[in-house]
Amino acid sequence: MKQHSGLKLRDYGAGVSAVVGPEPPFGLSRRADVLRTAPAQFAITGLHGTTTFALAQATGVSQVHFRDKTQLFREAAEMNIEARLRLLDSHLSAIVVENRIGWIESMAQATMMVCLADAANAVLMSWALLEDPEFATDLYRNG
Repeated sequence: MKQHSGLKLRDYGAGVSAVVGPEPPFGLSRRADVLRTAPAQFAITGLHGTTTFALAQATGVSQVHFRDKTQLFREAAEMNIEARLRLLDSHLSAIVVENRIGWIESMAQATMMVCLADAANAVLMSWALLEDPEFATDLYRNG
């Protein structure tokens, strides 16, 4: 493929060629799509059991975009934590009780509901704690 003034000229042989524009970058919206899809794959097979090929198939993105699988795994786990904390916060802010015991019971129930809302969330966190000791250390140190 020859390049001229930012455009690429693809030669198909036998005198047939075509001008091809620049390839679209791996933008933020596509990365967000990947980060929404990748956690399910990681929840099934963990960090070490998930291949970049499996991620590419699950997300519909070329393997080239998964240069740092561990970083993607950490981002997915962190997004999982943030989403569950937001959900827990919304449940806790909706608690209206008049006594301390009732509030504690409601808080415990809300916490369990968030933890059990999606089994894949708990599985992903288990993989993160088991397979990425640095992530676990950072989580406990910064949490």
